[in-house]
Amino acid sequence: MNFKQKLAYMAIGCVFTLAGYFLATLGAGGFNLQTAFGQDNTKQILDEITCRKLKIVNNQGNTVVSLEPVGNGGSLEIYNDAGKSIVDVGALFDGNGRLLISDKDGTPASGMFADNTGGSISTLKIIDERVKEVATLIGDEIVCRKLRVVNPNGKDIAILDESLTRSGGYLYINNTEDKLVAGIGTSHRDSGMLTIRNINGVPIIGLSASIVDGGLLTLRNKNQKPIVYLSEDENGNGVVKTYDLR
Repeated sequence: MNFKQKLAYMAIGCVFTLAGYFLATLGAGGFNLQTAFGQDNTKQILDEITCRKLKIVNNQGNTVVSLEPVGNGGSLEIYNDAGKSIVDVGALFDGNGRLLISDKDGTPASGMFADNTGGSISTLKIIDERVKEVATLIGDEIVCRKLRVVNPNGKDIAILDESLTRSGGYLYINNTEDKLVAGIGTSHRDSGMLTIRNINGVPIIGLSASIVDGGLLTLRNKNQKPIVYLSEDENGNGVVKTYDLR
């Protein structure tokens, strides 16, 4: 064996020795010389860890936290014991941030998102097998299917929703006894409508459009029987009717 061959074998031996040293150091907790061991000799404190992907597992070996690059940034996911992702924090494909909260089955339930115009908070629901926004707060605007206002006791005092006829919007006002006492919205004829009810929730005043698209005011007694009727006829003349229910 000549000198060059001996030198080559010595170099290879040094490489294997260094590799073994670094692997042993990695198994002990990393390369940081400032590593500090706990009293039980199992815990270490590292100044910095650089890696492509980081996973934290529980005692059963199941992933409970995952940190990795996705899209145009990073992603942090938290999983429940069933292995379902329940929290997802990361970057969108446009580089903006997002926070997604899911239920125990991994179905998205709410989210916070940022875009080039500001931020938004949304509640989500699976509709037609797709995740869709059902309520959204964007700046000073709220977009939703239904809005409820409750008093300190948790009772509904105002509801903004679709009308019962599904012909448009409607605002329901309740009293403290949870009785509907006023409503304004769209009638079954797609015209405007205002209804006033008494303390028992019985309709007593109705203001809407007549069949000739003029005004119509109807007064009813506590038994919901009409007693006064104000409107117009086909020629645009005023019509006043009163009813004697004796």
